[in-house]
Amino acid sequence: MSEDTNIEIEEKPAGMAHFHRYDKPFQEKIFQAMLTDKEWAAQMSEVMTPEYFEINYLQFLAKVYYNFYNKHRTFPSFQMIISVIKDELRDTNDEILQQQIIEFLKRIKFSPDLGDLAFVKENALKFCRRQALKEALMEAVDLIEEEKSDGVVGLIKKAM
Repeated sequence: MSEDTNIEIEEKPAGMAHFHRYDKPFQEKIFQAMLTDKEWAAQMSEVMTPEYFEINYLQFLAKVYYNFYNKHRTFPSFQMIISVIKDELRDTNDEILQQQIIEFLKRIKFSPDLGDLAFVKENALKFCRRQALKEALMEAVDLIEEEKSDGVVGLIKKAM
């Protein structure tokens, strides 16, 4: 893999939050919404981690997408994300992952059913905000136990 993006797909630890309550088509719609609504994708970048995706190819795509954003402070176009993904996939021998990504990107390019994206975006953002708040609360407990309570308010505000 290239040094710039450093993509690795790892096993999710037990208890880690992810979009398991949503089925595969819903999770695919989340990524499709990220591609079509850059403003919403920027909002999501503050509260979502690619590991929330339960499906490996979506996790891989989200990591590539957000790594590009973090490096260039702009989201890639559809054509650019394909180019970046091709570059990343050259370094992997995971043919199943490659095929899943190709099939998914073809599906959303040639059959872009965008009618229900508002619902998907609302629910995904709500889920991610809840997870960010849960993580902040757990961090706050640690800070309080370490008698470093000064940062608790800022931590909670940032998560909200």
